[in-house]
Amino acid sequence: MAVGLTVLCWRNTALEDVHAGVERVQRLELLGRDPDDPDVHAEERRARRDHYQLLNANWEMLADIDPDESVRTDVFLDGREQGFGIPDDIMMRLNISTALDVRDMLDDVLPDSVTEPGAEITYDRRSVPEHIAALVELLQDPDRELTVGGSAVAAGDVLGATWDEYAEDVMRKVATHIKVTDLIGARRALWYAGLSGIIYASAWFPNPWWSRAVDLLRDAIADNRAVEVLYSPERVTEIPLDDEFWQTLSSRPAELTGPQCAWVQDTRLPDLISTARDSDRQRLGPLTGEDRFFGLAVMF
Repeated sequence: MAVGLTVLCWRNTALEDVHAGVERVQRLELLGRDPDDPDVHAEERRARRDHYQLLNANWEMLADIDPDESVRTDVFLDGREQGFGIPDDIMMRLNISTALDVRDMLDDVLPDSVTEPGAEITYDRRSVPEHIAALVELLQDPDRELTVGGSAVAAGDVLGATWDEYAEDVMRKVATHIKVTDLIGARRALWYAGLSGIIYASAWFPNPWWSRAVDLLRDAIADNRAVEVLYSPERVTEIPLDDEFWQTLSSRPAELTGPQCAWVQDTRLPDLISTARDSDRQRLGPLTGEDRFFGLAVMF
């Protein structure tokens, strides 16, 4: 459920353009500068190169020079003020941190009976279910702290000048979810969002198969079967694969370092998650066409 709601109301918002660095191009256009002009393009390439060189200046020695990534995080936030995007390793941890915040909120707000067959979440139709109101409050809090390795950043600082657009997107996405809720019921709509999250973002943390997939990945590395679980073994980021790394990856991946995230993103962990999921699925026997779930549309 947490991943589904996070994708719907966090990832599939203006945050996507922020991640891609679109804000930088938009600023140029507001200044009347043509991003396709050769001189402007060359200037932007230099600015982008300088920013990312500074951001990753100590990449190979990050664990020794900047173990909590506080210095790198400051460089990242300075880049955000200039309209630069979000590096993939940082985006991975922002997503994980947000999904965990949503999960904690659901644990606090939802009744224990939500997992019982036939249970319903009652609410006043003139308002919205408590968990939806809490979701909006959570995701529209600019001071919400997000974990990036050993540091924390405020959601408002990450979104920067795009915050208002993002906040409006949250309301727009929630409004769609509310319509579904009013139509089919709060509990069923919540399960639809959860199932859609499993389909759309099956490799996100948290999910029921994550720790088992991490164990499969660790076993393959220990058995010298790296070629089976790494996309490009010869180009993968070199990191110490000690017990602390595996424990952090298994249960607290938002606390991974940038190089550790880069290593994970070069693995076939999503495929291993699918393997663990399909193993559970096989216990249920074959599905007919009528039994299949086609609720992905609720994510958009």
